[in-house]
Amino acid sequence: MYLLNGELYTASGAPLQDALAVAHVEHLRPRCACTEQAAPMYIARATGSFVVKRMPCTGHLHAARCPHHSHDSEESSSDSTRPAIQRDPVTEQVRIRAAFAMSSGETGLSAHAGRDHDLREARQRFTLRDLILFLWNEAELTTWRPEFAGRRTWAVVRHHLLRAATDVWVNGVPLARALFIPEPFSVAKAEEIRARRIDHLARFVGHRSTRQRRMLLIGEVKEWTTSAPQPRVVIKHLPDTILRLSAKGPGWQAGHEPNGEAPLRQVMGATLGLSGNKGLTIEEFQIIPMSAEWLPAQLGEAWRATRQ
Repeated sequence: MYLLNGELYTASGAPLQDALAVAHVEHLRPRCACTEQAAPMYIARATGSFVVKRMPCTGHLHAARCPHHSHDSEESSSDSTRPAIQRDPVTEQVRIRAAFAMSSGETGLSAHAGRDHDLREARQRFTLRDLILFLWNEAELTTWRPEFAGRRTWAVVRHHLLRAATDVWVNGVPLARALFIPEPFSVAKAEEIRARRIDHLARFVGHRSTRQRRMLLIGEVKEWTTSAPQPRVVIKHLPDTILRLSAKGPGWQAGHEPNGEAPLRQVMGATLGLSGNKGLTIEEFQIIPMSAEWLPAQLGEAWRATRQ
């Protein structure tokens, strides 16, 4: 239930959407009615509708059974007080300064930070891991309840991540346009899916230039190939696409390649570019371990501990 302009609304239905449309124009902030304190929320515009989302670092203010509830530790990587992130209090548009490059002509601070002030600047900016965890938190995928069992599929995760990317800009690039999250693969619809993927990639990358734009990939690693001449990776739901690594990501030698001790899921955040006739290449990447329930690894362990 949400409290808005003195009225109480259920979490779905036309009355709430009508009220949110008015509140969005008048810059009114809804509150969640799960506790007497009524934690403040904000309104995000999604395709054809409005979505009520929790404010950063307020997950602990919600009741344990509320879908907006989370622990403080779950939101540490998306702390809105960091200099790298700015959220407009009126439009709720989020602008993020990243340490990785979003175009071929842009220097990613994560690649080299020689002087002390460069190193401080790089540490203040978002890494790929920071951005992935920020989106996970914005999409409220850091929350788990027993009734979610069997329902949080890749299709659900993808849907919420795409919606969370609305009104987010990274290094001046609208994230909703740059984001590439493979849609669930289906043999029966393989050609349709492939056509949509090619169209999406072509519209963003466009013609080749001295400042070629890069896409941001979020996907689950299926297979690594580290043999010569160039390391490659296969992402789940992209059976007909092999991505080549133009450079090794941080900690490659520290166990990124799946093995018997690896977490159940390895989610990759990576920037993609075009490399001549070689097709799509991964320019920078980081791996975020996830549980079977699509919770960042440490959160999955905490959730399992609470069930025992």
